[in-house]
Amino acid sequence: MEQARRALGDLLAGAVLVGLAAVGLASLSANPDLATYEFGADPGPGLFPRLLLWALLAGGVALAAGAAWTLIRSRPGKETGGAPVRSLPRPEAGGPPARMRPREPWITTPGRFVLPVLFVGSLAIYIVAMRTLGFRATTAAFAAAWIFVLGRQQEGRWTARWAALAVAGGVLTAAVTYTVFRGFVKVPLP
Repeated sequence: MEQARRALGDLLAGAVLVGLAAVGLASLSANPDLATYEFGADPGPGLFPRLLLWALLAGGVALAAGAAWTLIRSRPGKETGGAPVRSLPRPEAGGPPARMRPREPWITTPGRFVLPVLFVGSLAIYIVAMRTLGFRATTAAFAAAWIFVLGRQQEGRWTARWAALAVAGGVLTAAVTYTVFRGFVKVPLP
């Protein structure tokens, strides 16, 4: 029941995101100053909002599709005698795997504010360090550090695999961000 309720919420949120993106894209197209599709040497003021709205649209579609898939999978079927698949009896030896056991709500978890506080602190350090290290090095270090921290959060331990992914992700994030802002949008970066 909880899974279906969460999936319905995700479906609704995805629909809202798709609707907002559609309204935004329609507004961009209706505005003659922003409706240009020529993204050559001077892409104009409509490029960045258009990129963000397309990303919002893609995220909304992905969220709604994932929720729809979850709802379809949890529907009662003939092979289960009308019972939802998730409510079939589990083997008695050991119960469900750890990834399927319900977690505590995040609000009751001790140390729940550690990551948000660390993130805000690291943003302050990022801003200060950008003046001396430059945009690319600081962005690569910031992204790599947070990919590593969040990877540890997901895996439960630090591994060489996550370290390599963090470094590669940090460098890629810095390169793409620099290319988009400096190369296409012509924003001067430190």
